[in-house]
Amino acid sequence: MTPKFEMNWKVDWLTMTLTPKFEVPDCDGFYSDILKYLGLSEYEKLFEKKSGGKYYTKTMRYNDISIKIPDSFNADVQGFCIEFTGHGIDYYIEQMRRLHKDYDVCNLLASFLSLAEGGAFACNISRLDVAIDDISYEEKRYYKLDLGRIERALKRHEFATRLTCKTHYGKDLVELTDITYENSKLKGYSGKTLYIGNSKSNTHIRVYDKLAERKDRGFEVDPKIKHWARFELVYRNKNALAVAEKIVELSGSCGAFEKFMAENINYYIRFVVVKGKPDVSHMCRYSTKRWWLSFVGTVEKAKLVHIKPDRNEFKKKVNWYKRTVAPTVRVILEVVPIDQFLMMTNENSIERETPNHDRILQDFHEAKTDDENVLGIKRYENYTDNYITFIAELERNRIKNEIKYLLNGCAQSEIASILKNVDEEPAEDILQYCDYKQIGLFADDLRSQDVAFYDNLKKRSTAHA
Repeated sequence: MTPKFEMNWKVDWLTMTLTPKFEVPDCDGFYSDILKYLGLSEYEKLFEKKSGGKYYTKTMRYNDISIKIPDSFNADVQGFCIEFTGHGIDYYIEQMRRLHKDYDVCNLLASFLSLAEGGAFACNISRLDVAIDDISYEEKRYYKLDLGRIERALKRHEFATRLTCKTHYGKDLVELTDITYENSKLKGYSGKTLYIGNSKSNTHIRVYDKLAERKDRGFEVDPKIKHWARFELVYRNKNALAVAEKIVELSGSCGAFEKFMAENINYYIRFVVVKGKPDVSHMCRYSTKRWWLSFVGTVEKAKLVHIKPDRNEFKKKVNWYKRTVAPTVRVILEVVPIDQFLMMTNENSIERETPNHDRILQDFHEAKTDDENVLGIKRYENYTDNYITFIAELERNRIKNEIKYLLNGCAQSEIASILKNVDEEPAEDILQYCDYKQIGLFADDLRSQDVAFYDNLKKRSTAHA
């Protein structure tokens, strides 16, 4: 069977944190810069002040887009939280497409991650939900994503999973819940939601009747839709960041992210054919149910990996020394001569050296040749299978942000023409310009080479017109 990757997917929740690595005396001013960066400056007056919540002094919210603002003394530690609900993402993309018709969530993620390029900011994505919809306009006995089939298979333990579920000793293997809202507006909702995995872990799943949920909440729904079920993966912390990186990395290849998602779903859960009593300890050996294969389109699996790059051991030990040992050494040197202290150190350390100490010496020589100005983007080198493509896409989005900033106030047709040229630039040419610096919006000045670069783009766009 030829795999088909036609998943109707979307990002249904996104929580990002932008932490400046410098003092922010005016958090409200920085909040305005964030709105400008997001292209929402014209909506600033529409954002309403809400209570800050945990760790934040206040939250500004508009159309399900929230920006949480910390205290100024804590901004370089706590950071600014930018949060989109599913509706908020849809609204934001709709607004961005007024200027850039092909704008999508990949552009948002790549643009945000590129903020870390210059090392002035730490960028993190703490939650990202990927929703996959199964919609049918025909009445069928069974659908690709059929809640009844899934529930029966879960109760019979006809599945293999890596998610943390309840033990099978006298308890249900998964949490199965019929949702009934207490709110009077929603009272009577009978849609079913299946929760798989621990909601506090880095990944868990929920499957629910989206059609019933939409109707009950009063949203307008196409009356021709007969079935609408949603399979939702909730990623948190390192898994959320890894998925965001995958969206950016695979966006340029048609169907690549859909293929990865199908394989990642199989990695976390796969419904299998069981004859007789299931062997719980060897569920991975069972063959895949045909109806599950029709939904995901593959039997392959893909692990979600977010690998931190190797740290330079010399730098690591120097930082450790400064934090923990240096204060003690300073006190000792007040009463012990330096030559005696060094002799004492040598006598007590030579016999205790390990291979790791050789690694420290080796990394010392590498550290001497490191370019300390190259920060931020280097950390992605071990995060992805296609590093070159990944940083090229980040750099492409950074350049486009600078262009929009530089040409603010110019005719939209001119801006669109230049942005189109950037999209058509080969990755190799984009990388030649990549200098790992911060995007123009947060830079104090723009260097002459930047201006020359944009002048060249203008000439090219005029020549192509």
